[in-house]
Amino acid sequence: MQFKPSLLLQAAILLATLSFLGCEGEVDPYSEGRVIAEVNGEKLTLEEIEDQIPTEYRDYVSDYEKKEYAEEWIKNELLYQEAVASKFDSDPKIQARLRQITKQLVASAFVEEELKARSRVDTSEVREFYENN
Repeated sequence: MQFKPSLLLQAAILLATLSFLGCEGEVDPYSEGRVIAEVNGEKLTLEEIEDQIPTEYRDYVSDYEKKEYAEEWIKNELLYQEAVASKFDSDPKIQARLRQITKQLVASAFVEEELKARSRVDTSEVREFYENN
C-alpha cells in the first residue's frame, strides 16, 4: 500500500500538534469536551477516550497513556480514511463482516442492558431480606 505524500505530511502535522497540546500553559488539553486530535474533520475528544476505558480503571490511566491512545487513533483514522478513499469499504466481504459485527454488538448490548435491569435490587427488597435473616 502506498501512501500519498500529503497524507504522510498531514499525519506528521497532527502528531506535532498533539505533542504541543501538552505544552500549553493555561489550557488543560484533557479538559472535558476538548478536542484532543482531529484528522480531516474527524475529531477525538477526551470523553471518547475515557469511554473506551472501563470505569474502574479511569483513575489509573495517565495523561501519557491518553496521548498514546490519541496517537494510535490518529494512525488508525488516517488508514481508515485512505481505505475509504480507495473504496475498500465497498468490498462485499467487508460489508458482510460489518453486518455480522453489527448484529453481534447489538445483541451483546441488549443482553447487557437486560441483565442490568434484572439485577437491580430495590431498597425495600434489601430491607425485607435483612429483616427476614
